[in-house]
Amino acid sequence: MTATIIGDHNVMSKTVVIIPTYQSGDAIASVTADLLMHGFEHIIVVDDCCPDDSTKFLKNINVLVCTVPYTPKTHGLLSRKLFDQLSNPTYLINVARGKVQNEEEVISAINEGILTGAFLDVFEKEPLPVSSPLWNNKKIKITPHIASITNSEAGANQIIENYNRNKKGESLLNQVDLEKGY
Repeated sequence: MTATIIGDHNVMSKTVVIIPTYQSGDAIASVTADLLMHGFEHIIVVDDCCPDDSTKFLKNINVLVCTVPYTPKTHGLLSRKLFDQLSNPTYLINVARGKVQNEEEVISAINEGILTGAFLDVFEKEPLPVSSPLWNNKKIKITPHIASITNSEAGANQIIENYNRNKKGESLLNQVDLEKGY
């Protein structure tokens, strides 16, 4: 079996799970295509961020990508409770929201070898305090909440489209669903 490199970490298995996404199908298709081109053989996209049967997919993965919105249901999702369901050492990528992760438990899981490392774009407190132990952990890669960059042209087109829809009394694109919380 060949190793795939993520950051400084070898990933021997080639299974990635993405929990879930509120992104467009096109965005997930793009990420999935990228992962497949880099040698991953199995990409699992979970359609419920907190499934009761999560051990079914967590036990065989080596990369966990979290893209969930922040809601009461996802608060603290990336925690010891989830990490203890992992059978293989797993690399964590969190580009969701900071309060979806418990940073102390992420560090603990890395120190115990449950997680091989983490790429974190979001934090419980932002900006990340200088005193945070995340800064000094060599197995954690940090970016300043830039995982998703809005395409200027697409953003401008959406503003114009929504302006025109609003003038006509039509529903706007990409509205927040208050029942879902995002």
